[in-house]
Amino acid sequence: MKAIQFDQLNPLDAANQEMTGMKRVKGSWARKYDSYFEKLAQEQANEAFWDDIFGRLGNFNSGTGGGFDFQAMVNWFLNGIADPAESYIKSWTYEQWVKKTEEELGRKLTQVERDQLAKGCIGLVLFALNITGNPPLTGGYLDFEEAKNMAIDLQEKINNNPGRYQDGARVVLYGFLFHTDDPSAYRPDKEGRMNLTDADLEDIDSEAKANNRTNFNFGVYDPKTKMMYDADEMQPGMRVFEKTINQFINSFGNRQAFYYRITIVPVNIIATVPIK
Repeated sequence: MKAIQFDQLNPLDAANQEMTGMKRVKGSWARKYDSYFEKLAQEQANEAFWDDIFGRLGNFNSGTGGGFDFQAMVNWFLNGIADPAESYIKSWTYEQWVKKTEEELGRKLTQVERDQLAKGCIGLVLFALNITGNPPLTGGYLDFEEAKNMAIDLQEKINNNPGRYQDGARVVLYGFLFHTDDPSAYRPDKEGRMNLTDADLEDIDSEAKANNRTNFNFGVYDPKTKMMYDADEMQPGMRVFEKTINQFINSFGNRQAFYYRITIVPVNIIATVPIK
């Protein structure tokens, strides 16, 4: 993120930045506007920007017992104030996430479970679904709310028909983001569903490597917090991030889809309460 110089700002904005110490705000506020509507749009964008800042300043909490995450706030300022699309609410290291999970479960994770989580963003979904291999990517909804409503309906069917489903059955809702330079590739079917195969994942991964960029991002929805959880990389060095739905959607790529599946979840932390 490139810092703007004070000579790019009008005196009032420069004074505000000098007073607050926020010298790395992305974009310039010194420009002239071609129309009233352009100025109005910029003012609305500025308002949203500051709302995001103050909202996140009130959400730098971490750990299983809460508390103020001073280091996360420091890192946020040192690295520059990010766009809302690049932000998150909380973060954990791999070991912190394992500890948090074990405390909520009331038991130690098995080595298999630890290995699942260590796979990064895809590992969070594997752990939530309690599966190995790639998460299913057929029948995906492009709209999160639509996918969530369908997941709620399915969970209600499970709750109302206990004899038809195994004890402990829950619906897990997760998202998949990726980027492609081919506008005709990976389009939804005639019913508006995104259907991807393992071969598609390999092609997406190959395209990303050829362009030296991230291949894709998985996130899992937690109905307790109403947040999405993803990770930046595999362990070692893995960090788990809590994001709003919009933060997750805007974090990466130009394609998105949300999926839901029934799982038996005696072991996981995500989706241990009904989707709602």
